[in-house]
Amino acid sequence: MPRKDPEERRQYQRDYIKRTWLRHLEHSKEAMRRWRANNPEKRLARDRAYKQRHLEQVRAGHKRYREKYPEKRRTVWQRRRARELGAPGNFSSAEWMQLLVEYEHRCAYCG
Repeated sequence: MPRKDPEERRQYQRDYIKRTWLRHLEHSKEAMRRWRANNPEKRLARDRAYKQRHLEQVRAGHKRYREKYPEKRRTVWQRRRARELGAPGNFSSAEWMQLLVEYEHRCAYCG
């Protein structure tokens, strides 16, 4: 085996990754995609465990998202409310925003 010294071998590996980082990155991403596709239960368990360990960070991230995209959050809330009330129809955020513009942000039924 070339480089029998463990520290010298580690340094060589670090240098190799620095030289070939882009290929290494693509290989890592593809390997992770395959793992996620082949292990949905393990991924779900891992994600849940991560969220439990980093609860405050996850909540802060959700809060930042809600503040950055209030219209999307409002659309999600309205869709849920409509579902609970048994209202027909289902619109994406883009479709809903288009309808709001068409009806000038007024109720289509009562104005």
